[in-house]
Amino acid sequence: MSRARQRAEFARLVEVLSPARWHGDEGSVGAWVERLRELPDGEGPQLARSLLRAYRHGALSPERWAELSGEAPQLASDIDDAIRRLWDAFAAAGLVQPHRTEENCGRVRAGLARRWAWQPRWYLMSQDEDLLLMSDALVPTLLTTAAEPRVPKRQYLIDIVAHHARDSCCQAAYHGEGLEARLRRVASWAPQARTVGAPELAAYLERLGRHAVAGPVDREGAEQRLLDLGRCIEPPRTALDLREVDGGWEGWLVHSGSGTNRRLRIDATTGRMTPILAKRRH
Repeated sequence: MSRARQRAEFARLVEVLSPARWHGDEGSVGAWVERLRELPDGEGPQLARSLLRAYRHGALSPERWAELSGEAPQLASDIDDAIRRLWDAFAAAGLVQPHRTEENCGRVRAGLARRWAWQPRWYLMSQDEDLLLMSDALVPTLLTTAAEPRVPKRQYLIDIVAHHARDSCCQAAYHGEGLEARLRRVASWAPQARTVGAPELAAYLERLGRHAVAGPVDREGAEQRLLDLGRCIEPPRTALDLREVDGGWEGWLVHSGSGTNRRLRIDATTGRMTPILAKRRH
């Protein structure tokens, strides 16, 4: 869509909606829905879609929201919460489709991730959308967004950070490349996780960081390493097959359910973890 058309659609939105001033309550939501439903020739759905599209693309700035609603937002997240409620109401009124899936959305940047987190009806992909958000660069944004108690996907954001930490450490252990550095890296996210009210995530990240510290490791410590490094989720203890060997411990690094688990050797004196390259096919 051309910028000229975008400007024209937004000007029309202001013309239609601004007379029903926004007060942030359910009455405001209902008033905006009714003004759109009253428009002839399918213009109401078109403008509803235009408003949501402007939000998704990051074009609904505080200045534009003030122009549209007649009131500047007190917090930036007030716009996010308003769009969440409007999207629900638009869908209920048949003005827009109930859900939006952004197939081929490309690289996810911080602003898009934050807006997505506020909208339960918005999917980045039809499945496994969390994979698009699992990057070191996005972790600060995911945690900062999770600090807002109102954000609908708050727990999902926290889970994505935990999943990314787990999988990236598992991958480093699996290939025996840069594991200690990776463990320290994910541990550096723990203070922010604790600050935003995610103590379980913070404890897990801190524990991963401790696995990078050289020191004696007993059987319980070896088992904890294998539990913490299993891919995707903590594996059952029965899957580890932890055994004492000369100078340390050996057990399965549970990498996936596709038969690619790998034995990991844990030095009893230093705690250093080394993959044993032979694989077992299940």
